[in-house]
Amino acid sequence: MSARATGGPKSVELEALLRDLGDETGYLMGLLLALPTPAWDTPTPAEGWTVRDQVSHLAFSDNAAHHAITDERRFEQLRAEALLDLAEFIERANIPGRRLPGNELLGQFLRARMELIESLRSVAPQVRIPWFGPAMSVASFATARLMETWAHGQDIIDALGLSPVATDRLRHIADLGVRTLPNSFRVRGRPVPTAPVRVELTGPHERGYGVGAHRRRRTTSPARRSTSVSSLRSDAISSTHAWPWWATWRRNGWQLPKPSPAHRGRVDVPASFQSENG
Repeated sequence: MSARATGGPKSVELEALLRDLGDETGYLMGLLLALPTPAWDTPTPAEGWTVRDQVSHLAFSDNAAHHAITDERRFEQLRAEALLDLAEFIERANIPGRRLPGNELLGQFLRARMELIESLRSVAPQVRIPWFGPAMSVASFATARLMETWAHGQDIIDALGLSPVATDRLRHIADLGVRTLPNSFRVRGRPVPTAPVRVELTGPHERGYGVGAHRRRRTTSPARRSTSVSSLRSDAISSTHAWPWWATWRRNGWQLPKPSPAHRGRVDVPASFQSENG
């Protein structure tokens, strides 16, 4: 991509989105860092996929995304391969990770995620990034990576029998779902519904998020809401803690912190990082 990002409101919004992408990555890392070796081969709800395969897929997809931004010729080669047989292409991409120790695979995912985040920072907001489906804006592309991290992370959480910890980061995914709803009908040759859709989420400390029609926080009771808007409300968001991994990873030569025994839902900040980052 030749155009580079410049300062302004869009850059601020993108940086906030990338911070949430990093935090979601940190949350997943917190689950995986202390994972015993046998657990990497635990089957997940995705048929035929283990925990290892889920991480392999994220690493491969991040590498492909990095190519889409920095090396379009290489990415076009990948896309041509995928179009021949998408299911076989995805399955083949998981094979190298099955031969790696879990910590090495985790390191590959980490490097791929960091390179992706840095490359996303370099792209101007008006640039559309190619992908295996339609090209996307920078914000949508970053949100799609957040969505993938959350979704595959959920498969890992289910496989390990852990309790999911949702966060207000999910508001980005809800927003993407609402914005892309018309296109999901178009690509399937179906008429696009004319009734506007609104999704309302309740976040930490009862903070409300609304996406879709009339994008503002709800101020009226549900009974008084316009009947012309199809609405979905959810109280599934709660707070969690995550460390902005990307800053320390890059400064410290991609060195992984030592696993913490208390890895469920929270990542302990290594002491060497605390003085600089708070």
